[in-house]
Amino acid sequence: MSVLLAMLWFWMAIAYHLTFFADLSRVGIVFGLAFGMQGALFSWLAVRKQVTSYRPRSVAAMSIGAVLIVYALILYPVLGSLWGHRYPASPTFGVPCPTTIFTLGLIVWAGGWTPRRLLIVPLGWAVVGTSAAANLGMTEDFGLLGAAILTAGVLLGARYRAAFGRHGTPAAAG
Repeated sequence: MSVLLAMLWFWMAIAYHLTFFADLSRVGIVFGLAFGMQGALFSWLAVRKQVTSYRPRSVAAMSIGAVLIVYALILYPVLGSLWGHRYPASPTFGVPCPTTIFTLGLIVWAGGWTPRRLLIVPLGWAVVGTSAAANLGMTEDFGLLGAAILTAGVLLGARYRAAFGRHGTPAAAG
């Protein structure tokens, strides 16, 4: 799964940001570099000794991750079509917004272990994409904000439970 995510983020860096978006704005180069760094982080996860598991550790993580993945793969293009965004002009999986939502769903499944640095670019893009959604009428991109909030909630909850146990008391040391 980490290899797939690395390929997707490298694809978005090169094919979308550096090839397409950089022609429209120089900020595309910055985004291209950031997405390339995200691809490198997923590549690192794929080759390191400790295997990253994308299996949900709770019913809540399983459900929230599944909602985000289904939204990215199925609901995003359906809603876009309903709101008048037709292929090939409509964004589809493989471009930043739906792919970021998909990625956040898998990060939720990976659980509380997820390194914080793995969240910087996807959560940053969620902010950028949400502002673009408001300005460009890409209503389906408001899912980015929901995905960011849900992901942060699940991961903060997992870290809280790891630190304080299920009942809010500090977890036993050792």
